[in-house]
Amino acid sequence: MTLTYKQALLAAFTILDDLYDQTKSESLGSLLGDMNPFIFADRTPADPAIWSEWVVCAETVQSGGFLTANNVFQTLSSFLRNHEQQYGYAKNTILESIQISSYQKRWNQLLEKASQNGAL
Repeated sequence: MTLTYKQALLAAFTILDDLYDQTKSESLGSLLGDMNPFIFADRTPADPAIWSEWVVCAETVQSGGFLTANNVFQTLSSFLRNHEQQYGYAKNTILESIQISSYQKRWNQLLEKASQNGAL
């Protein structure tokens, strides 16, 4: 399964939004506000810098505009690491949370759905 960088970002946003619904973390909420791809018709993030940062992280994992399922998680991890350094939120807590079985199942569903029809 491969996803475009944009499909991968949509999947990442959705899983982080699921986590926010459970934790109500202020720093995660702030990140999601910047990442929100549902404001504009072209599904780009609310903050254009987020897209640039996502692409840089994705290209360090796999170039060419597409990511495998495993590479999407690596990109998300790199993206969160960069944001942790810049803005000081707890990346490890987020990554640990989305690796528990219920989130892992949801993550796999999101990736599959994104790869099949390009939308979540």
